[in-house]
Amino acid sequence: LAAECVRRSFDGFKPQHMANVINGFARLAHDPGEAMLQQLVARCLRRGFKGFKPQEIANVINGFAKLQHHPGEAMLQQVVVKCVRIGFKAFKPQEIANLINGFAKLRHHPGEAMLQQLAAECARRGFGDFKTQEMANLINGFAKLHYHPGEAMLQQLATECARRGFKDFEPQEMASLVNGWAK
Repeated sequence: LAAECVRRSFDGFKPQHMANVINGFARLAHDPGEAMLQQLVARCLRRGFKGFKPQEIANVINGFAKLQHHPGEAMLQQVVVKCVRIGFKAFKPQEIANLINGFAKLRHHPGEAMLQQLAAECARRGFGDFKTQEMANLINGFAKLHYHPGEAMLQQLATECARRGFKDFEPQEMASLVNGWAK
């Protein structure tokens, strides 16, 4: 499959197809090889992420992160520019958590503008729609990026955690929350 993607240079692949390929290999924990990964990076760069929806953006970044393959600064910067331009209102909680956690795993700080915009959106909407894992991954991602998301967002997160109690949180999620708040 990876060889065929390389042969085609991802020609004819829609953004959803590209995101599903990288995310699928990541979920299988199977390295598709340098040639396919570089071909995907090249295709994303040529497109400038035009036509990519929030889920597809998050899945591409998270896929590269799970495969422990840094796609390069040029591609990551295109993602940052796209996210800042479109904002985060259309991003679902899982997409927000996967995006920020993906950047953290890739050790790429997306910049203050994007992180401020993301934190402000989370503070605006609150965390009622977030699953426990998404809350933990988000705060842990901010911590790994050495970014303080601001008191408004942290207060919203603390309020939602208190409202739910911690009975539904897995031990790893509780550890990530504490670690995130500590940094």
